[in-house]
Amino acid sequence: MIKKLLDSSWFYYGAAILLVVGYVATQLQVQLPARSFGDIEDLREIQEMEDLNVVFVLIDTLRADHLQPYGYERETSPVMNRLAETGIVLRNHVAQSTWTKTSMASLWTGTYPVSNEVLNYQHAIPEAATLPAEIFRDAGYRTTGLYRNGWVAHEFGFQQGFEKYVRPQTAQTQAAVQRAQNSPHSLVGNDWDLTTSAAQFMELYKDEPFFLYVHYMDVHQFAYEAESALFGVEYKDAYDNAIHWTDRNVEYLVAKLEELELMDNTLLVIASDHGEAFREHGNEGHAKDLYGETIRTPVIIALPWFLDEPLVITDVTENIDLMPTILELAGLAPVDETDGRSLVPLLMGEPDPNPGPAYAHLERAWARAEDEEPIVAIRTDDQKFVWWRNWKPRPIIELYDLDSDMGEQVNVASEETEEVDAFLEMAQAYLDREPASWGVSPEAVELDDQKLGILKALGYVIED
Repeated sequence: MIKKLLDSSWFYYGAAILLVVGYVATQLQVQLPARSFGDIEDLREIQEMEDLNVVFVLIDTLRADHLQPYGYERETSPVMNRLAETGIVLRNHVAQSTWTKTSMASLWTGTYPVSNEVLNYQHAIPEAATLPAEIFRDAGYRTTGLYRNGWVAHEFGFQQGFEKYVRPQTAQTQAAVQRAQNSPHSLVGNDWDLTTSAAQFMELYKDEPFFLYVHYMDVHQFAYEAESALFGVEYKDAYDNAIHWTDRNVEYLVAKLEELELMDNTLLVIASDHGEAFREHGNEGHAKDLYGETIRTPVIIALPWFLDEPLVITDVTENIDLMPTILELAGLAPVDETDGRSLVPLLMGEPDPNPGPAYAHLERAWARAEDEEPIVAIRTDDQKFVWWRNWKPRPIIELYDLDSDMGEQVNVASEETEEVDAFLEMAQAYLDREPASWGVSPEAVELDDQKLGILKALGYVIED
């Protein structure tokens, strides 16, 4: 019966009353639901919860330094800020790439791009790979993924393990949003479609443990509800307004969990696939380079209880660490062949089990399947190295001292030749890594005109 409901238009549209009431709720500043207080020492107890739910919210194109928990002066994210104040914040977190497909393939598989080989617009995760949703499903969880970004669609292998994996249709009654005047994007619908569908999923499965993935897109699209906009009309203002609008969608999800009395048995994780550049290094957007504005992303974890003080992790962490961490917290077996590690020991105050550097990788020719133009970035506690290996007429090498230059503006590579040599050796060793056993020959997907059109609506230039 439940499956029939999900297959029906109810799953996408819902009752008109729910939409209207829900929309009104987003106009209010709902306080965080009342939960018990606990310590980080209680973290292991999550593994013993037989009714644990996991809600994984991915906010596409969200850079960390435009959120209050990461020091931003604008109040773009009051709800996420309140979650951070009573939860866990990963302060120095690195995404594995600066465009969605490569980054999300790494996040879900826990492997670096060079290991999973999902590097260009045709590549797909093969069926031989085991994704976290499969582990949750096999453990008895109800699994659903809701997305609007075509780069994580079925044909690219991201649906594995989800009982329902859908791009919700545009609701008949929904919040009216607008986009930045100079935005090239024209994706149909907005994130309210995902929020109402997620609320309906939680209604249906409130009595069963579930794993819910919600992939928001309005920050990527610079789309926001005009009535809730706090900032100006310039391009960066529209980005911040979109963050504030998405924050209100998160607020409604949290309010729904409270209404269903699920907050004290739910693990809520908020993350991003990459950031966005505003010409800090000459580029706008993403999928062009690997500087901090495009690979430093936020992670906020809300536990089933409030922490008296937020736990702020300053060690360098990566998106490939997220699913190993979530699976361990849920008491489930890890994904095989991961490059990432569970952060649970680090969260518990134990020494970092793998204090090595973080890697990011962008195939600059991702829109041209026949070329190879890798950029590799390596992030340590206090340094950032960037290697444009095949740049013409000669490779570009950059090294930044993050202690004095967090914005990566002063290239000191010419002054630190020994360190540059060491980083070059590390970067080449990264590129020479053996792929995962299931990634030896990544699947190539032929895209028809309709699918290419959907992807181009995201604002990407694809050479078909």
